[in-house]
Amino acid sequence: MTLLTIQLRLISYFCNVLVYILMKKILILSYFFNPCSLTASNRVTGFAKHLNSFGIFPIIITRNWDLAINTPEDVLKSTGNKVLHKVYETHEVYYLPYTSSLRDRIFLSSKNSIFKKYTSKFLTILTMIFELVSNRFIPYSNFYDFTLDYLQKNKDLKAILTSANPFIQFKFCYLLHKKTGIPWIADYRDAWTTNKMAVQVRGINKALYFLQSKFEKKWCSTAAFFTTVSDNYVEQISDFLKIPGHTILNGYDDTVSCSEFSDSKDFHIVHNGTLYYNQPIEEILNLIIENNKKENKLKIHIHFPGLGFDPKQTLRVSQIMEGYEKYLHITNWLPKNEVLELQKNADLLLMLSYNGFKGIPSSKLYEYIGLQKNILHYPNDKDVIEQILNDTKLGINCDSIQEVKEKFDALILCKLNKSSFKKMNEDRILFYSRQKQTEILASKINSII
Repeated sequence: MTLLTIQLRLISYFCNVLVYILMKKILILSYFFNPCSLTASNRVTGFAKHLNSFGIFPIIITRNWDLAINTPEDVLKSTGNKVLHKVYETHEVYYLPYTSSLRDRIFLSSKNSIFKKYTSKFLTILTMIFELVSNRFIPYSNFYDFTLDYLQKNKDLKAILTSANPFIQFKFCYLLHKKTGIPWIADYRDAWTTNKMAVQVRGINKALYFLQSKFEKKWCSTAAFFTTVSDNYVEQISDFLKIPGHTILNGYDDTVSCSEFSDSKDFHIVHNGTLYYNQPIEEILNLIIENNKKENKLKIHIHFPGLGFDPKQTLRVSQIMEGYEKYLHITNWLPKNEVLELQKNADLLLMLSYNGFKGIPSSKLYEYIGLQKNILHYPNDKDVIEQILNDTKLGINCDSIQEVKEKFDALILCKLNKSSFKKMNEDRILFYSRQKQTEILASKINSII
């Protein structure tokens, strides 16, 4: 190694140290974070990756994720026995040990025991009540203890951002704010007690939401502001909390280069991730069956990567497709690169809106946008999903199942003729990237620190 090389490396090192010193440092509390493979981790992982570009150095506090997540129950398992500290150019992460609660341990062992199942449900209700008043009932209460200790030892922290759910993390920030005076930001990946779907629940769950709403207002009213994933959510949460809110969309990581149609002789549709009870998949599946009954029609396949996670929705879909199983493809969780590959090779991406609800753009919408492929949206929500798809010009918004059928036919014809159906606005597509959305977040953070 030459003297000049050594000198250049030293200069680079000291420049990096100087940049780090000049950066505004914030803490981010998030139960979900990379390498957690669940969708919930993507939002904060994106913040951590990009905030550095806008003068903010994030230090993330999360739970240990040193486990494979093959079923929903895997999230409840204990993992880690010490604090792991990892430092990157763009951020730092503290991974805290996670110990399953008594409720979780009973739930994990309740597969063949009716008694244990009901005991677990009873403990769930108790936990939801008592965690509001005591951290002892929160299995990840070490988040609070660790963060308080960290703040007391590091006086250069400018703010805390907490991304929820779990919404009980807002309580930690409320308590930390009371003890240290540090400003904090409540990041809602979903609405909590103002969630329109939650409002429809009955019985004990309705009573629990009412109780939680009192604490949500108490805790979050002390936040400097809140952020959430749509303008609709901003309006309803702000009306409840009486504090300012800002829309920070979930966004996509990077655009992916891929052809408009696949090389397959058949036509392939992909619906990624979770399927909800109020999304009208039956109409789409029946349309596929109707198409595939015809001898001279290109056969339509539909893929549901990740749906195997949910036995109820898997059964719902499988029963409709009985007799046409060879056109139905359901998998359990897949690594992200495999899901992207599946979507890249699709002829159409399916975006189902929620019957009776507005303002809910799921994370898959942004991933779809990053792929720059045709996106069929049904039924048209006449709201945020339609707006985003019209803005990017990637959307095929359908008001009726007859319109869906017509679009299927038009797309199949384009594939057969090797012509293009797609129109897109590349500049507007870039607006929905995580980098651009993090830039908006950074400007809001800088306004309070």
